[in-house]
Amino acid sequence: MDSKKLLWVFIGTLLVLFIYFISLDGMLLWDEHAYMANARNHLTQSYYTEDFRFPLLEFIVALTWTFTGESVFAAQLLAVFFSLLLILFVYLLSKELMEEKYALIAALVTGLSSQLLFWGFRVYNDILGMVFVVMSIYFFFFFFNNRKKSAIGSNTLLFFAGACTGLVFLARFPLVIIPGLFFAYFIYKKNLKGVLFASIGAGIPILAWMLDNFIRFGNPFYQFFEQARIVSEYSVYQSPALLLGFFWETFSFSLLFLVPFLAYVFYAKKNQREILLLLTAALIVNLVFYLFFVDLKLERYLLVFIPLMAVCMALGLKFLVEKTRHYNMAVLVLLSALLLAPILISSTYTFNDMAHDAYCTRDGAVKSSIAYVKENIEPGELVVADTWVYYGFHANARIYNWSGGVDIDSALRVHEPVFIIYTKHDGLDMPLEDFEDNPLLALDRVFEYPKCHHEVRVYVRNQTLSG
Repeated sequence: MDSKKLLWVFIGTLLVLFIYFISLDGMLLWDEHAYMANARNHLTQSYYTEDFRFPLLEFIVALTWTFTGESVFAAQLLAVFFSLLLILFVYLLSKELMEEKYALIAALVTGLSSQLLFWGFRVYNDILGMVFVVMSIYFFFFFFNNRKKSAIGSNTLLFFAGACTGLVFLARFPLVIIPGLFFAYFIYKKNLKGVLFASIGAGIPILAWMLDNFIRFGNPFYQFFEQARIVSEYSVYQSPALLLGFFWETFSFSLLFLVPFLAYVFYAKKNQREILLLLTAALIVNLVFYLFFVDLKLERYLLVFIPLMAVCMALGLKFLVEKTRHYNMAVLVLLSALLLAPILISSTYTFNDMAHDAYCTRDGAVKSSIAYVKENIEPGELVVADTWVYYGFHANARIYNWSGGVDIDSALRVHEPVFIIYTKHDGLDMPLEDFEDNPLLALDRVFEYPKCHHEVRVYVRNQTLSG
């Protein structure tokens, strides 16, 4: 079976696997609620929104929902689509740099990584952003390699590269650094015509976003500055060593294949070396940014590295195989196994964690409390909770972010909520005695899941009780 057929078998297998993960029916993760609540607001009234979120994902979800109706499952399938599209474009990008068999290895490294398997069906923006990063780089590389033979014309290729760059910015603002290096390369090469066409492509989605911001918020850059404000106010500094540890947990000894990649860059011909140096620079600049300029070191941030690292690892594999004195298929298989084995081992731990999480949350305390609140309030009524995103999205409630240090009495008088919710879940434990000892509160329901140490207590204000 050739590489293309194996690629489609792999993509089909991942599609089945992702649908199985969705069928486990675990809890949505935190930001998923926010993005889907924002998407709802483009179609109807959403009483809970977070306008500082990166804008592209909510628009794509809203567009999808115009055909499917509001559906969490449809949004999750959309996330799966972009995950599989990412793998396809990693393969296509890799084909511009190496033979198909090595391009397939790059696609396997991407698709089998624990991070992509965990996040591949989640309604988050990281994979969406990387799809357009890889697409942008692909069109740039295709321009470098095939501009004289391209049926659609070199200027069109650069326009597409620029359009993808604009979408990268809207998917996740900082990611624009990566394709931005390619713009800088064109300026360095004094290819001003190329810069012009790429800039026109990038400008179209960005100008549309600016117009939307101006119409809705009165400021064309509102979401950009609001995102920066939220991050600066609420981010907590974490050591760069934490992110480096996530790299090791995900790739382990597979990282060693980056060493022969650097050797491959050194031995490459001049024209290809420039392209490979751009790829290397993109990884290094991105790494420096996330290590030293981003306070939080979240494990999912590895998603912005994995596709390009996969390409580099496959090139490192290619270098090792071709430098082997007695090269044959057995050498390729052996070295490929050494590259993929640590990644697969990491993924098995992820499978176990996902199964445990689904077991704890499928019929757990939080889901039960969400169903109860949804049944007993009208859209737009107020809920006070530490896990506010759950009730804001699922119940379409107005929410008040309950956090430690807030005076309960004044909060109840000012906001007059229907429910006040205490959650012992996700590390958000609040002092229970603040609730139990307060005469303004009355316990309405308790939802427990002792096997996973989850507990949710739903309170109401005393004056709302009858009898």
